[in-house]
Amino acid sequence: MITVKPQVSTRWIQSGILAILAAIATLVMSLLPVTAQTNYPIAGDAYVNDYAQLLTPEDAASIRQSFAQLEAQQGIEAVVVTIESIQAYATDDKTVESFATHLFNTWGIGHAEKNNGILVLVAVGDRAVRIEAGAGYGTSLDSPLKKIIDQAMVPRFKQGDYSSGIRSGAEAIIAYLSQPEATTVPATPTSPQFPPSSTVSPFVENPGWLIGAGGVGLGASLIALRTYFRYRHRRCADCGTLMVRLDEVTDDQYLDAGQIAEEHLQSVDYDVWHCPNCQQHSVNRYNSLFSSYGMCPACHCKTLKSSRHTLVSPTYSSSGTARVTKACQYCAYQDAYTVTLPRLERSSSRSSGGGGSFGGGSSSGGGASGSW
Repeated sequence: MITVKPQVSTRWIQSGILAILAAIATLVMSLLPVTAQTNYPIAGDAYVNDYAQLLTPEDAASIRQSFAQLEAQQGIEAVVVTIESIQAYATDDKTVESFATHLFNTWGIGHAEKNNGILVLVAVGDRAVRIEAGAGYGTSLDSPLKKIIDQAMVPRFKQGDYSSGIRSGAEAIIAYLSQPEATTVPATPTSPQFPPSSTVSPFVENPGWLIGAGGVGLGASLIALRTYFRYRHRRCADCGTLMVRLDEVTDDQYLDAGQIAEEHLQSVDYDVWHCPNCQQHSVNRYNSLFSSYGMCPACHCKTLKSSRHTLVSPTYSSSGTARVTKACQYCAYQDAYTVTLPRLERSSSRSSGGGGSFGGGSSSGGGASGSW
């Protein structure tokens, strides 16, 4: 008998070569300095620059306060910018990604030593959103920021609710960066000394790509591991038969009303595995990472919607107040109370140029984009 070895498709070889070339190109571009262009909007505020007038006064104040606290507590400079279109400015940028990178570097968002700034850019006329990350993060934030755009922002943008979408995106960014396991940016060592005769590799001079690659690799490994454990074959505990994972419609018969409500709100996703032999089943719960819903203290479902309405905006000299309202989307639970908003604090790292000054940070193009 003659065994014929399968032939490798040339299409896969070409795809592999293109992928390698793309990776090399990305690496090379990350090592090159980014040249800023002129004619970009001028920063008028350190946290919110709503040139397209998409934000309500309440949401703008909420974002400004939240970003001020983020900077005061973690030293991260973040700013929201809304524009009508990138075409409204006389630049050479053809994409929102290019515009965001150059705007980021023109303003110098983030600390110069850490390059840990965050820019949220919404070009409403282009139906595009971009969250640009500082060069210190490498590409480690690309995947989390993409999820924030897809889950917290774009669904609201599609409904025309730009203000809520931008506020939700800002809150999700803060929530992610505030996690203990979230990516941190180490300070860049000052005045590194090398032997005069040595030739320093660009990979040593630019360690950001190593940090980014490590972060991406770790993130991909965790996602792959989670996917494996979620969708792996499993046998019935009673009879040992291979179980079948039911589709999203069929599995509803095994969920209670609260669980169905959670799936409808996309705060939780349930998988139901069914044994075709003995008819046993198991229900597995998977929380959505960027859901805006919390756990209801009454029905214990992840269906609690919270909103905050600023009554008196805080200033640099006085505190403010806000009304917090919580309502469960499943049961009848409701609660409302007033909270004090702390005074705004100016970071000592900011230059003395006013509200629109930043710390001199830069971006090498990391981040994520979305459209609607």
